[in-house]
Formats: sequence, structure tokens, C-alpha cells
Amino acid sequence: MKKFRLIMIAALAILACTGLFACTDSEEIMKDYIDIISQEAETDEALQEILAEAEEYIAANISKLEKEDADYMFYLYIDRAKIVAGEEVEKFAKLVDDYGVYLSEAMNDMLAIELNELENPLPEFKGNEGEGEEAAFWSEVMERALSVENAVNQHRETLTSAEYEYMKPEIVWRYEYYINYMLIGSPERIIFDSETHLFSSDAQNAYTVLAQANPNSVTAYAVNEFFNYLASIDYELDLRDADSGKIYYDTCRYIVEEAGKRLYQQENSQQ
Repeated sequence: MKKFRLIMIAALAILACTGLFACTDSEEIMKDYIDIISQEAETDEALQEILAEAEEYIAANISKLEKEDADYMFYLYIDRAKIVAGEEVEKFAKLVDDYGVYLSEAMNDMLAIELNELENPLPEFKGNEGEGEEAAFWSEVMERALSVENAVNQHRETLTSAEYEYMKPEIVWRYEYYINYMLIGSPERIIFDSETHLFSSDAQNAYTVLAQANPNSVTAYAVNEFFNYLASIDYELDLRDADSGKIYYDTCRYIVEEAGKRLYQQENSQQ
């Protein structure tokens, strides 16, 4: 789908430049850039060569673009680079630092969220010294969900415009990732005690505090829906029970998907 999108954009740019209307400088820059960043790469070495060429082109041209085009230029680079760990994260941080001045506030805020996740992966998060680690972890999960939601609300006009439609799937995915973590946890962060089968009191307390502080948020909606389900099972669940487990996972899936839909629909007045 992404490859098709790049091809279509490039084709439209070519038609615009060879048809009745002359290309503006920005259109020429973006057309040439898309030609670079959309090249086929059969090997990792070939991909690195493409990225290096793209980096040189960005350095030479991003300052000539309006922020809307600069945002898309930078997005296409990081989307192709698929930065995941190690030195790549340091490089990503430097690129954001170098080129953030040319990007919109909306893009900078979303990049900050993504960079925080890369530098401090949620599964590895630990509380500060003196904090209860479990309590700090569940608070952090919900705070990260709220950070995405607040960024969408703050830049709603920009992010809901047709020009930024390309960002929506990634933003919704990141938000749903955090909501899913809130409801299900992970093998390393078990949210129902394996012996008592009770829901984590640390998670319950953390979610309650943050939901009360952000009552109009979609994230609080997700918490309230989840707590309604938990109340129906007395906050106790043995995941070894196949029937109960299925209901739990189906409920969580519904809440996650519904929260993802509401993210772009509902403005949270709690900024």
C-alpha cells in the first residue's frame, strides 16, 4: 500500500510538471525526492545506499520547502528507514534535532513521542528510585497513551486535514498499542496475578487517578469501559479458563479498536 501510494504521488507529480501547469520549486523538489526514496532495494546494503542518497537530498533541500512538504519529506525517510534500535536511534535523534526547525509543530510533537518510545521502550521502563515499580509502570503506560491523544487534540486541525492523512494510521497504531498494553499487559508485566487471579491494584489505582485527571479523554473512556468489564467479573480472572479468557480478549480488542476510532473523532478538552 505504501509503495502504491509513493508511485501514485510520483506519477501525479510528473503529470503536473509535464502538463498544462509548470512545476513550482517545491513540486520539483518533492518529485525528485520521491524518485529517490521509492527506489527498489533488494538488499539491506542497497537500502542503506538509498537512505544515504535521501539524507543528502534532505540536507540540501528541506529548508526550501513549506512545513507541510518538509513534514512529508521527513516522514517518507523515517518510514523507509524503519528505525528500531541501537545506533539507528541515535541517528534518528540527530536528524530530528537537525531538521526539526523545518518541520511543523504537529510533526515535531509526534516525532518526540516516537523518539521517546525508541529511547525508552515501554517493555523496559522502570520507575525512578523510591517509586513502586509496578505503580510507576502502569502510570507510564497510560501517560504515553494520553501524550498521543493530547498531541492529536493540540494539532487536530493539522492532523485531520487531507494533507496529513498519511500520518493517521501510524498515530492510531501507536495509540492503540498503548491502550492494548493498559488492558492486557505483557508476559513480563502480568496484569492479573497468576496465583490470586486478581487484577493489579497498582494498575487500577494508576488508571483511576489519571482518568479522573483527564475525564473527557478517549483514554479515560477506555479505562471506564474496561473497569465496567472488570466489575462484572469482580476484578478476578483465571486466564487458563478458555471461555473467560476469550471474553476478556474480545472485550479488550473492542475497547482498543473503539478508542482508536474515537481518537480522531473526539476532542479532549483536558489539555
